Amino acid sequence: MNENKHESKIRVGSLVEYCLDPRYPALKKELNSSKLRGKLRIAVGIVLADPDKHGYVKIQTAHSPYPSTATGDQVEVHTEFCKVISG
Repeated sequence: MNENKHESKIRVGSLVEYCLDPRYPALKKELNSSKLRGKLRIAVGIVLADPDKHGYVKIQTAHSPYPSTATGDQVEVHTEFCKVISG
């Protein structure tokens, strides 16, 4: 697995931004968080489990702009689509 510096820091308790847009993995390397929020729908949550062998983490949603995901829901997202913002 080819992890970048943000993906390798993802662990239980981390506060992460995540985005389901396929452009996100490349854009998160080029733009800061505020610029990303202007271009894409960014959600925020707390990591509940360390990445599995396929690179997915379980996240408790703290804020979600996605209609199918309410605050407090749990989602599984690949680490490529996550960025640690604290923890």
